[in-house]
Amino acid sequence: MGWNGSFWKSNDQADKGFFLDPAALAAAWPTGQAGWHAIVGTTDTVWVWDTGTGAWVDSSKQGTGDVVGPAGATSGNVPVFSGVSGKLLADGGVALANILQDAMRFIIDGGGFAIQAGAYIDLPARFAANIVGFQILNTNKVGASDQIAIEVQKCTTAQYDGGVTHPVTGDKISASVPITFASAGDAINTVSTLTGWSTAIAAGDILRFYVNTAVAITNATVILKLQRV
Repeated sequence: MGWNGSFWKSNDQADKGFFLDPAALAAAWPTGQAGWHAIVGTTDTVWVWDTGTGAWVDSSKQGTGDVVGPAGATSGNVPVFSGVSGKLLADGGVALANILQDAMRFIIDGGGFAIQAGAYIDLPARFAANIVGFQILNTNKVGASDQIAIEVQKCTTAQYDGGVTHPVTGDKISASVPITFASAGDAINTVSTLTGWSTAIAAGDILRFYVNTAVAITNATVILKLQRV
């Protein structure tokens, strides 16, 4: 990032922003007014305009903790500190929504044989999130008839008893839209519209991924896409 000596300026008209050194400050504002101030990087202090001497002077103070932001930024991006003063912010270049994206990933494997209906895997939710989609891959594609439908069930940690009473089909959150391929024989399916799903999960919830039906497929990789809340 090029500084050209000066940096950012806040909405406070008396605050002239950040400057790399006193020379850069004086070059940008050779004359000033009472109350004008700026942060200088080489001293990491606030400089003020001295009306008596007609010059910028080092106050030897490190400010009140006010943070100076850039002239512009992308809405929704995460701010980051620039430098070590603790007073300068920059656009981090990454959207908060992207940071909050996460996933549950697992593989259902038939050990070289066709996956059987009734197979399942239980996974705990490590954080609160909303389910925003899924992706499924036929990672050992055999033929045009390969297909699988996986139901998603959910219960709390307190309810969980290995499936004796929870989680069971009555705990289904995937409505009538299971994790499946759009057509038999497909290698991949990505879905971002979960019609009818109950998408909210809490930290500690247990999700069971239960195979309702399977035809010929021997291995499937599933990614349940999450947005942290």
